Amino acid sequence: MRYFETCGVRVASDVPLSCSEALTEHFVPDVRVRWAERRRVPGYLPDGADVLAHCVLPHGYALFRDDAGYVVRFFGTCDFRIATDLGTIDVHLAPEAPEEVAEILLAGNVLTLLLSMRGEHVLHASAVAMRGKTIAFVGGSGMGKSTLAARMCVAGGRLVTDDVLRVRVHDDHVECFAGSTELRLRADVGRDFHLPGQFTRRTTCDGRWAVTPSLHTSRPDPLFAILIPMFRAGLTAPRCERLSSHGAFIALARYPRILGWRDPRIRQQQFEALGALVERVPVLVAEIPEGAAGSVTLAHDLCTAVWR
Repeated sequence: MRYFETCGVRVASDVPLSCSEALTEHFVPDVRVRWAERRRVPGYLPDGADVLAHCVLPHGYALFRDDAGYVVRFFGTCDFRIATDLGTIDVHLAPEAPEEVAEILLAGNVLTLLLSMRGEHVLHASAVAMRGKTIAFVGGSGMGKSTLAARMCVAGGRLVTDDVLRVRVHDDHVECFAGSTELRLRADVGRDFHLPGQFTRRTTCDGRWAVTPSLHTSRPDPLFAILIPMFRAGLTAPRCERLSSHGAFIALARYPRILGWRDPRIRQQQFEALGALVERVPVLVAEIPEGAAGSVTLAHDLCTAVWR
């Protein structure tokens, strides 16, 4: 097994993860991830399943409970069996599924589901520490979160995480936890970037570019601001508008990291955490000129708009 720390969770895992590796000395894992036998993964739920979450789009998955614990099922692809105490995950890939699929699913939906069951709050966000301040880009798939984070990293920012951002609300600030050390970009977006030599990249099994910036952070940081990116035609420079607490709550609620929660306890936890979050951290709509993702000045221009 290899030892990792991601989103504040210590993981001993057979499945490689794109996050900071931890020292083995005195390492006490919060969760162990083990390869289990490959087997056929049904494209449906068991009869009478106690379903906690279920989503059919864009790729179907469900979280359900049985006598042995929990199962996160990605229909036809992979079952992740989670022990009742949430301390062990056994990974059952379908016979034809590549192993890298398990890494992508584990680092995304499965980790988010696990954190939510532990009472933590997760944003659908990529985050970067820039000029001593950590900002998060929140949005749905294809809205430019990873693209903007990559642009900030090219300009000297430190990557905090991509796609999965765990936050914890304190009385006077919101703490965010370091996660993935890679940014997953669509291939057409990746080609727009001139990556400095100290960056590395690889192609993933789903045809994306996994880009690793030279600088990333491993410590929890206060969250300075949350940006919801909107690319607009006709703009010449980015501009930002801060939302009211009510508007911020509604806006962030549109972009949950997990779709299809049914469990009322977790839905209530998320409601309360989101309400506390928007009272402590500014949420801004960031309007960005269409086509500006390839601009070398975008990071500077965006920071200027945010700090203003």
